[in-house]
Amino acid sequence: MKLRNQLLALACVILFIAFGFLYFYKWVEQKPFGIILFISDDLTTSDLTAARLYDGGADHRLTLESLPNLAIVSNHANDFAVPDSAAAASALATGVKVNNRSISVDTNGKALASILELAREHGRSTGLITTGNLTDAGAAAFYAHASNMTDVQNLALQFVDSAKINVVLAGGASDFTPESKGGLRKDGRDLLLELRDKGHNLVRSKAELENTASFLTSSLVGIFSNGNLAFSNKIESGSQQPSLSDMVRRAIQFLQYNTSGYVLVVDSELSGRAAEQNDGEHAITEIVNLDQACHGGNGSQWVPVAAGSRHGSARHQSLVRLSFHYMGHRAERACSQFAIGDNIGLCRSDSGSGQKNSGVAKRAGGFLCAGGDQQCR
Repeated sequence: MKLRNQLLALACVILFIAFGFLYFYKWVEQKPFGIILFISDDLTTSDLTAARLYDGGADHRLTLESLPNLAIVSNHANDFAVPDSAAAASALATGVKVNNRSISVDTNGKALASILELAREHGRSTGLITTGNLTDAGAAAFYAHASNMTDVQNLALQFVDSAKINVVLAGGASDFTPESKGGLRKDGRDLLLELRDKGHNLVRSKAELENTASFLTSSLVGIFSNGNLAFSNKIESGSQQPSLSDMVRRAIQFLQYNTSGYVLVVDSELSGRAAEQNDGEHAITEIVNLDQACHGGNGSQWVPVAAGSRHGSARHQSLVRLSFHYMGHRAERACSQFAIGDNIGLCRSDSGSGQKNSGVAKRAGGFLCAGGDQQCR
């Protein structure tokens, strides 16, 4: 009788645990482990059509076009109908409309918390990648707070003095080095040297990036050119500049060791630069380059980069958001939501401008609000 009761009790415990396990995995929506925000210019339907034709012909489909949901949004800065790059990037970074020329500050000059700052508060690792200058508004909105987007020397100083980002990969070394060393700083300070003196891992080439141990003991800063990075089809074989896909892959490998997860912002700046110069070919090839970075490059999906680690299995969902940056003559952008394998994905386009309810970085009792009618987590 005693043995029977013990076996019955054991069966009840096993049944209870099994039911709890099933309930948790089937009905409890889990917080995504990795959150990746891709940002780019020139992703209207006409731009995507041109990139598709260029990449593989009329029957070809980009990864960006495989998203099942589509929405069109209109947006504006707080003080003007058309946002500039600073107001557009600030809206993506903070979820709040700001005045043109302002970088992540409200109309009274008060600093607005960015998605990377919120992520750090919640224990996540953070990363920032840009193919442009680190002090360009598109990237600076995620770490700096200023009323004048053109004061790049102040933005560089803010990065060195106060930015707390685990992985940063970008161009724009000239804004961090003095004129005596071929840079643009007029105060004589070598901010790259100061970064190294503060204990940051500083890398300047693709080889150094690849050879850095994936488990970081301090923040990693990679600055790979004096100005913008080279266009993707200008990177020669054996070049010391990493591709966008290289940087995304390595950033995920660095960030995934935090058991609380990570937030990575990827700014594909060069398509907009090419469009400003009426360089149609590079405007198209940079869209294709972004598509490859989203997909992992070389035909392999980028998601398995994390899935091969102890934190990247199907148990750890990844929230992927693709937002479209500012272009002055554009008023509408496309937006989609998609799933990749066992990873959920969310794409939303705000044209980079100030849609206040964009939900890119909104407090709602949890960490991140996915936007629209999605539940905040």
